[in-house]
Amino acid sequence: MPSQRRYDTGIISLCLQIWTRSRHAYEDLKEATGLILPSSRLLTMYKNVVEQEAGIHERPLLWMQKEAERQNLPDFGWGGGLVLDEMAIQKDLVFEKTGGSQKLVGFVEISDEHKYTDILLHGSPTQKLAEHVQQLVFIGDSGFRFPFAHIPCCHMDAYDTYNLFWEAVCKLHRYGFWVHYCSLDGGSQNRSFLKIHFLQNPRIDRFLIPHVLDPTLTVAFIMDIKHDFKKIRNGLLNSYNSPTAKKRLALNERLILWSQWKEAYNFDITDNPMRIHHKLTEEHFELDTSSKMRNKLAEDVLDVNMLNLMQAYQASLGAVGRELDSTVLLLKNTSTLIKIFSDPRPIKTVADIRLQRLSECANFFHGWEKWVEKQSDSSNEKKRMLLSDECRDDVLSGIIGFHGMVVNRLEHSKHGYIIPGNVNSDAVENLFCQHRTKVNGANSNPTYSQYRKDTNTIIMGQTSKHCNKRNGNTETLPLKALPLNVYTGESLRKKKKN
Repeated sequence: MPSQRRYDTGIISLCLQIWTRSRHAYEDLKEATGLILPSSRLLTMYKNVVEQEAGIHERPLLWMQKEAERQNLPDFGWGGGLVLDEMAIQKDLVFEKTGGSQKLVGFVEISDEHKYTDILLHGSPTQKLAEHVQQLVFIGDSGFRFPFAHIPCCHMDAYDTYNLFWEAVCKLHRYGFWVHYCSLDGGSQNRSFLKIHFLQNPRIDRFLIPHVLDPTLTVAFIMDIKHDFKKIRNGLLNSYNSPTAKKRLALNERLILWSQWKEAYNFDITDNPMRIHHKLTEEHFELDTSSKMRNKLAEDVLDVNMLNLMQAYQASLGAVGRELDSTVLLLKNTSTLIKIFSDPRPIKTVADIRLQRLSECANFFHGWEKWVEKQSDSSNEKKRMLLSDECRDDVLSGIIGFHGMVVNRLEHSKHGYIIPGNVNSDAVENLFCQHRTKVNGANSNPTYSQYRKDTNTIIMGQTSKHCNKRNGNTETLPLKALPLNVYTGESLRKKKKN
């Protein structure tokens, strides 16, 4: 009888995938089949080989590097973008035992610079419980993705994000990864972080700056386009033909009002024997705080189906339908953006027609601003005719920044490509959803202790490479992340200190 069993890497990987999804299902599988499979204790040891600590550390980066090598990433696949986003967590302080020592987990841990600044401002360091987690995810041009660092915080100031971002860029480069764009949502702190990099209006520099590690290359700052669609929809929500309305959007002497969307929807459900836009429901118009956060609801009222419905409604009105000309023009551009940024097909050349379409969309928003500037109305009335300054800047960042990033990237990579459908924050939002639902049940507000422990569970239970089956991708290599010690050969059992 052997004193110890040795399991194949494939068996460990398969068992980890089942175990991370449902530990009860894994135990039931062992009992039902009678197979001698790794124990839950052994799988826990494999999962915890890499400790997820606050900040950017070497072992998660080494794990990420080994996974990229196992995936046989092409040379251009080691380049990509850095996505930053925050998730709210529950305030809590937990004693955790690691090795022979105990420590308190749950405090804000941003950086040494943040701590020293706090001392200068207040005379001594202040201890606060973390309310958010700032997550960093690398997304490669070929589809590779990996969450390699996180920061517990209350909120990230622009200078904290600045230090964190460039520390991540430099450390990723040491492990072979190259960052050529940054994607983040349009929060006020993120917008300030973006402006730190520019001496003038970022639009003038096309949201591009020279790369710190190689000035011949650039880094693009792109406000997540999926968040931009929500901002456009929210701007439309406030647009009414009333002197007290927050917005009264107008273009080319025609009003753009939210009531036009409601009228088109009513036309579709009452006058059409076969609906043009079958996805539209009352939920798209009766929005509450949570539904306003859903990207899909925003895209449904701005996509090509909404364009077709609005054009059909316009035709049904006859001559009066000319009042909808500007609304249709807006939908033509938003539907183009949604189509391009949802496209899984790669952009391989600068002559790709989609880049030309993006330039046309940027010209539309510039033209809207110029038309309003020429009007003789008061400054307050002009503001009501336009989407908010923040919304317009974020949209143009998503369009112009992406366009410039693609052109620069393709000029320096002969065999590279960019997949528009991957340049967004979906990967980090998916990570947050799994933290809220998959690992701890329906827990929308996990503690920091739960968050850091569950990150490895999610990494090993999901694919580390975006695989689009619709394009005939029949990848035979297991895409789930393997434990780090499979590559390094290190022992699972820590030696006891004498």
